[in-house]
Amino acid sequence: MTFLHEIGHIIVPLITTNQKFRIYIGSYGGHGKELSFWRVTVILAGWNLALGSVFYEKPLESKSVNILSIIGGPLVSLISFIVLFRLSVLTNNDDLYSFYRFFGSLAFYSFLFTTIPMKYAFPKDLKGTRSDGRRFLDLLFDKQG
Repeated sequence: MTFLHEIGHIIVPLITTNQKFRIYIGSYGGHGKELSFWRVTVILAGWNLALGSVFYEKPLESKSVNILSIIGGPLVSLISFIVLFRLSVLTNNDDLYSFYRFFGSLAFYSFLFTTIPMKYAFPKDLKGTRSDGRRFLDLLFDKQG
């Protein structure tokens, strides 16, 4: 689910810019196994698969593209939650039901904990960084720094 959330952040910039992007899964930066496709490099940089981040080649110049990039991650998480929970209602298979509910719950928590405007106090990789909700409000009110 973290990977999908991070992909959500780069959808609009991928379409509107020529930048290259790095998606870190398992850590907030660092080194690890790399997989590259198109203009995206995915780096498995740790074992905490709930952590992820996107780094841009350079800051996004357009405020509207920046806002859409910020809300893209939580939006993909929310859509994933809705789709997975709807699938869980439609299936008659107990294993699929559990699968859809488990990953749907992860998507919901990803949406919830990234949209609440805050600076993360933990884990150490994220400590002091801003949630998507906080980044959105800071950009909206020109407090980005």
